[in-house]
Amino acid sequence: MKLKNRILEVLDTFGMSGTKAAQAMKISYAAFRKKKSDKTNGDCFNEQNYRNLISYIKEKAEELVD
Repeated sequence: MKLKNRILEVLDTFGMSGTKAAQAMKISYAAFRKKKSDKTNGDCFNEQNYRNLISYIKEKAEELVD
């Protein structure tokens, strides 16, 4: 599965807004929208964006448990 699709699937599963997703990936909202757009060539989600997103979700989940 393409990285973009994996990221979008995670966002959909957890119901994350673009603003929250950008914060989780440590990028600006404008950069998030650009990477999410199908019209953009060259500026796309990368592995670091995915890792940051997953780390953010894990961190928030652990806060709920503690």
